[in-house]
Amino acid sequence: MKMHNIVKLVGLLVVCFLLGGCGAGSGKASTYVWIDVPLDGLAFPSVQAIKIEGHTSSSGSISRVEIWINSVLLTTVNDPPMEGGLATFHAEWTPSAPGEYTIQAVAFSADGATSEPDTARIKFGKVSAGGPDLAIVSVE
Repeated sequence: MKMHNIVKLVGLLVVCFLLGGCGAGSGKASTYVWIDVPLDGLAFPSVQAIKIEGHTSSSGSISRVEIWINSVLLTTVNDPPMEGGLATFHAEWTPSAPGEYTIQAVAFSADGATSEPDTARIKFGKVSAGGPDLAIVSVE
């Protein structure tokens, strides 16, 4: 009889552990964000204005989306429009110089849940990869 009770107790602990790992009972909605444009790894031949666009989802509504460039807040989109359970956001940005940039988006739901950031790394202009620059100067 004691063995039967121990098995029940272990089973109950496993279920509690699994539910705790899934966030059950946390009372907060899951909130997600993703950047659609620009694609991660995109390279532009020169400095130019680009569009930053994406979507968010949450079981509740989205109160705002923050867009960051190299850890500096570019803009906040308050109350992004929702359609079909998704909220959309967009912004335009022009880098100040050639180079590599990291764009991040973070969504905040109306009930206080925060998404993990989504990231797109992009390049403008010629960015050295650390190797020698080679050019063909004549063909003989």
